[in-house]
Amino acid sequence: MGPLPYIVTAEIFPTRVRSAGVAASSAANWAANFLVSVTFLPLLGLVSARRAPKRLTKRLTKHLNT
Repeated sequence: MGPLPYIVTAEIFPTRVRSAGVAASSAANWAANFLVSVTFLPLLGLVSARRAPKRLTKRLTKHLNT
């Protein structure tokens, strides 16, 4: 998305509260990015660990049948 959130938030808020609104929006954006960054790999590992035996079994049976 690039700089689009920063441009949009600067235009949404009225002038008298713009600085506080943009600061709150940026803080929320950074917090959400941090949360995704911290949880992505553990969740990916969890999902992959649960699905790995099925995928491995399919590959082995396919390989053995050929």
